[in-house]
Amino acid sequence: MEECLPLGGPVAAAELVGRRAMVAQLAAWLAEGFRLLLTGPSRCGKSSVLAAVAGQLEAAGIPTARVELGRCSTLRDAATAIAAAWPEAPAAGGASPAEALWRALQAPQGLGEPGTVSVLLLDGCEHLQRLGGLEVLAALRPALQRLDRLALLLAGPHGPGLAGLAGTRGGPFALPLTLEPPPAEAWRLDLPARLRRAGRNADPEAVERLIERTGGHPFDLMAACRCLPRREGRLGAAEADAAVGSALAALRPLLEAEAAALNPEQHGVLHRLANGRPLYREAGAPVTVKRAVDALVAAGRLRRARRGAYAFSEPLLADCLRAGAAAPAVAAAPGVAAAPAVAAVPAGAAAPAVTAAKS
Repeated sequence: MEECLPLGGPVAAAELVGRRAMVAQLAAWLAEGFRLLLTGPSRCGKSSVLAAVAGQLEAAGIPTARVELGRCSTLRDAATAIAAAWPEAPAAGGASPAEALWRALQAPQGLGEPGTVSVLLLDGCEHLQRLGGLEVLAALRPALQRLDRLALLLAGPHGPGLAGLAGTRGGPFALPLTLEPPPAEAWRLDLPARLRRAGRNADPEAVERLIERTGGHPFDLMAACRCLPRREGRLGAAEADAAVGSALAALRPLLEAEAAALNPEQHGVLHRLANGRPLYREAGAPVTVKRAVDALVAAGRLRRARRGAYAFSEPLLADCLRAGAAAPAVAAAPGVAAAPAVAAVPAGAAAPAVTAAKS
C-alpha cells in the first residue's frame, strides 16, 4: 500500500500531482528544439517531471536520453554517460574531459530523420558544478547554438552556475523555469483517495492540515502521510499534526544541513522569518538583506506571498528553524529515516508569510 505514497526516486507519471500541464509543455518545447533550464527546491519533483517528459517524447518517437549526473564521479564520467545514452552514436573521446563532453553533446546530431531533433535530459545538474562541468558548458555556449538538432533540458536546484547558463536573449538556453510545489487544490482533489488506497482514512480537516503544514511539498507531504497510523475510524487534525511532527523529526538533519550550507546572511534571513521577526530591524545593511532575500527567492527557498511579504516554499524548513525546546525523538514511518530530536512546533502551526518591512 505504501507505493501510493511514493518517497525517493522518480515518481511514475500516473502518480504525479498537478504536473500534467508542465510535463506536456516541456515535451512540446523540447520537440521543437528548445534548450531549457528547470530549477526548483530540493525534493520538489524535478526528477519525476524529467522522467514523465522522457516518456512523452519517447512515445512520440523522438530520440530521447535521460542522464543522472549524480552517479558520475568525474567530468569524463559524465561525458561517457551522455555518449552511452545514444547507442547508435559513436563513442565520445577526447584528449581532455571538456573535449569529451563536447563530443558527447554532438553525438546525437546525426540520429533520426533529417529535420528532426534528439532530446537530452540532464538530471542533477548541481553535480556539474562539483565536476567542473558548468564552467565548461558556459564556455561552450556559443558552440551549443550550432547544435541545431539537439534539444536540451538541464534540471537542478537554482544556483549562480546553473542560472548563468541561461545567458541573454538569443543565447543557447531559454530563461530558467521554476518548478514549485503543486497547488493546494490539486492535492485536495488527489490526497483523500490516495490515503484511502494506502489504508489511511483521513477526514477533510486532517487532509487540509497535512497540505497546510507541508505547503504541498511533494516529498514532505508523502513523508507525513506515511507517518499516519493505519487504524479503524477516521483520522483527524490531531493525527495529522502528529504525523507532520514525525516527518519533521526524520527530515530534520537534512533540512539543517541544507540551511547550514547557505551563507550567513541567507541563513539569518530564514531564521528571522521562521521566528516571525522583522528582517531589517535586527540586520545590517538593507542592501545585504535584500540581496539575501532575492537569492533565497531565486533558489526556491522563499516565495513572495504579497508585496513586501515572503513565505517558505517548504514550511517544514521554517518549523526546523523555529525557536523552541527540543523534544524527544519521534519514531519514523517506514521509508523515512529517523532523527535524534525535533524542535517543538505548536500543533497546527504553519509557516506564516512575514512582512519584510524596514524599521
